[in-house]
Amino acid sequence: MPEPLKNPIGVVSNCFSYQLEHGISLHEILKRLMDEGFEAIELRQTCLGECESKDHLADVTAIENLCAGTTCFTFDYAMNYPFLSADHDHDHDLHLNAGIDAAIACGGHMRLVDLSTTSEELEVSLDDTVTNFLELICRVTDRGIRLSIEHSRQTWRQFWTVCERLKALGAESLYEFCFDPANFCMADMPGTWREAFISLRLDRISMIHLKQHADGAYTDVLCDGDVNWGVGKKMFINANYRGPYLMEIRSSEDVWKKIRLSRQYWYNV
Repeated sequence: MPEPLKNPIGVVSNCFSYQLEHGISLHEILKRLMDEGFEAIELRQTCLGECESKDHLADVTAIENLCAGTTCFTFDYAMNYPFLSADHDHDHDLHLNAGIDAAIACGGHMRLVDLSTTSEELEVSLDDTVTNFLELICRVTDRGIRLSIEHSRQTWRQFWTVCERLKALGAESLYEFCFDPANFCMADMPGTWREAFISLRLDRISMIHLKQHADGAYTDVLCDGDVNWGVGKKMFINANYRGPYLMEIRSSEDVWKKIRLSRQYWYNV
């Protein structure tokens, strides 16, 4: 295999949902990742095995035990959360409160993605959305947590409008972005991710997800498809991006083989 790139490379734990459902522990998965030379893992809610309840509430003690003694490895806690909702009640959301504690337990970094709020909902309630989102940002960052948000099913125009409103309120420095080019294949034209990347300040991108979209679905290996990863890699290198790359391929029974193939593809693309 060619020499690794200077950026840390890791995975998102939902790559291993099949293994977790079949009795393989997250501790075993983490050990194998370390043995295979990976340097980071995103602990994704719903795919944490023994580190969360059946209702997907984070088990903070289990996460602390998972991360103990792995100083050379980077963690963050990720969850689906309606941060673009105009009226979601943050005060009484048990998963948010558990997620904040989990983020602290694994090093202080939390990544949120909103898979429920639509572009149409943003269009009619933009002011209330910005107000509610700012309240959430303050709630998280007041605990000393580094917050990253990920664009997903909303159009980039609507998503970015919210960010511009937050900038006008002086909140731009309070959060960062998880950048996932493949998500644009579901919400926009596939090429929109290039415009989005250019519009972001590089120091605000905390991580980049590596996955592919082809034939109307996400793939179980990083490969050629709707996202031109050769172009993307050159853009990231030219911009001097130094953060981690996290593979987020679809889970499968032979995921370890697919992960190796994906890493090989990324090094050679």
